[in-house]
Amino acid sequence: MAPPIIVTAQLREQTLLEVPLAITACEGEFLDRFGIRDLEEVSRFVPGFQVQNQSPNNPAS
Repeated sequence: MAPPIIVTAQLREQTLLEVPLAITACEGEFLDRFGIRDLEEVSRFVPGFQVQNQSPNNPAS
């Protein structure tokens, strides 16, 4: 059995079941199996998750 996932979204340690947020957790095996190397690639598998690349020349609005 995998160890519990600890979330600190509310500035305190909580388990996934205690957090009133939609959270998607991916294990390293999943990332390896699909060859995922950056967050932009994760967005293909997580509904509603979007990544916007930023740089000093292209700030987010």
